[in-house]
Amino acid sequence: MYEYPNDITMSNTNPDYDKFDINYYTEYTASDVMFTLNEDVVITDNNGENIKNTSVFECTSDNFMYRVNNCLTDFHYRHHKARPLRIKKPNGCLLLTDKKYKILSYTIGYLRYPKKITMKNPLDEY
Repeated sequence: MYEYPNDITMSNTNPDYDKFDINYYTEYTASDVMFTLNEDVVITDNNGENIKNTSVFECTSDNFMYRVNNCLTDFHYRHHKARPLRIKKPNGCLLLTDKKYKILSYTIGYLRYPKKITMKNPLDEY
């Protein structure tokens, strides 16, 4: 599990959504990540109140505009609840919000590639 509270940069140049840029494929993690198991974010309203833990929604090109434009999707902040959209990048991801809430932290849990077991030390932990 790896947490990214300080690696998040925000861009608010688009009028419809805020973009949080997260780079998690660094030299340290790129060789370790086999499968992503869970992704959790901590969100808050723009005043810094009502802190909530939630999950992200993986967004693809075919459902992006539907999620952003439809006011009934869970992308939009209502009653202190929302789920940011995640768009994959080569070295990480973008998390999008609807400008009514901010992301405080992003946590990713992953299954790492196993280390090789050799006959030199077969009982060592891999």
